Amino acid sequence: MEHLEIEFKTLISKEIYLDLLKRYSHGKLYTQRNDYFFSETLSKKQYSVRIRTKNNTYEMTLKRPSSIGKLETTIMLTKQEKEALLSHKKVTNVITVLLEKENIDLTLCDTSSYLITNRYDVTLEEGILSLDESIYNGITDYEVEYEVTDVETGLKRYKEEILAPYSIVYTKNCDPKLKRVLATR
Repeated sequence: MEHLEIEFKTLISKEIYLDLLKRYSHGKLYTQRNDYFFSETLSKKQYSVRIRTKNNTYEMTLKRPSSIGKLETTIMLTKQEKEALLSHKKVTNVITVLLEKENIDLTLCDTSSYLITNRYDVTLEEGILSLDESIYNGITDYEVEYEVTDVETGLKRYKEEILAPYSIVYTKNCDPKLKRVLATR
């Protein structure tokens, strides 16, 4: 499945995170693990590839730059496919074929970086508000993320209703989780 990902994201303090959990108490909490693929080629192209494990399901996602947001391709994997990919074995699927056409071989990527996120999702009018507590390399950080379908109305709500009560001024997205993980290796 391919779709355009438009999201606004900001790192926040633990106190703000806890307060947001109280404000948006009608959501759903779950834990997920992201295993990342890293190579200089992926980095230069500004691509990211991950396998997400959540509720005994496995999905592989490729994110690529787009004029607005990121072009995201996501497919479901079996547990065996996930384990093979993370063990540097060749697996053929929509994403690996797409990458091979660009001379990117996932079997050569570093797969040692991962992150555990306790995510709380709340459905709002313009999209999904996610409150994340992420744990990686001995670090815990907190992030508020708002994934929307309409840039203008989503950004307005994000700035005015979600961040403004905490005197947070949004100028741009914080670094993606992958970049934060790699910076602490």
